[in-house]
Amino acid sequence: MPLLCGNCAAEVPRTVGRGSHPKFCRSCYRARRVAGDRKRGWRRPNPEKAKARKARWYARNRDGERAKMLDRYYANAPARRAAARQWKRDNADRVKEYFIEWSKSHRDLRNLVGHVRRARLQSSAHARVTLSEWQRVFEEYRGICAYCPRTATEIDHIIPIARGGAHVAGNLVPACKSCNSSKGARSPLQWLISRSTYGAGVSR
Repeated sequence: MPLLCGNCAAEVPRTVGRGSHPKFCRSCYRARRVAGDRKRGWRRPNPEKAKARKARWYARNRDGERAKMLDRYYANAPARRAAARQWKRDNADRVKEYFIEWSKSHRDLRNLVGHVRRARLQSSAHARVTLSEWQRVFEEYRGICAYCPRTATEIDHIIPIARGGAHVAGNLVPACKSCNSSKGARSPLQWLISRSTYGAGVSR
């Protein structure tokens, strides 16, 4: 099947010894180079006008560009998340130092988050869970994370406190550190949907 120019539909000869073939015939390619040089020649002495023109174009095409950006984001999310996890493992000391320094320089923000959470816990209908109640919940799950087969090390609110969940035994489940951190302030359904979107299933 012959290759056709993407501009004038003329037949384009195949390139030998290269991984990709030209998309335009020679004359159209030259015309595009000339047009590009003209654009670059106008942009350099008129940076503010070029910036304003680009902003107007983006305002007209915002929805389409955002859709493309999201498509690229989700298409590459598994690889990007895996690379980020690997980088954190390879640079555990740097990550630890960063969070220590961040906590020191953002002490007010850290305290505010803690105060907000404590206030929500205290305003719940039953703000306290007894040790025996939690032990019953823990034994029901046999000490296994409610979201994966790993050993549970933390307490998780099924409906997060940040979303109006109550601090009662019926809203508590045991969880491993990984699942609890990954779930965050999302409901179980929101969390599972996000994991399936990223291509990471949850196995029991």
